[in-house]
Amino acid sequence: MSEEFKHHDKDRKDMGEIYRQTLIDYGDKVDISFLDPRNLLSIAAYFIKHIKAGNITSWEGFTHFFLHIKFNAVFINGRYLKDFNNYDKLIKEILYT
Repeated sequence: MSEEFKHHDKDRKDMGEIYRQTLIDYGDKVDISFLDPRNLLSIAAYFIKHIKAGNITSWEGFTHFFLHIKFNAVFINGRYLKDFNNYDKLIKEILYT
């Protein structure tokens, strides 16, 4: 049983590195949420929250929900992060514009 999810170890390690670096760089300016891609209710609530806050449009929320939900998908204020190497660029854009 302990080996059942071993194939996700690298993914978890990569996500952990992004999480730690984000905390170092931005501290409490950024709120990080980890959502299980199998829990569609929590994902829907996440997008509704960002639609209501005006971070994304209803159409963006709809398309992200149906087209981008997958294991290790990263969304910053409801916006889909296409490239992990540029996550800090999107965070800076959100925080400072």
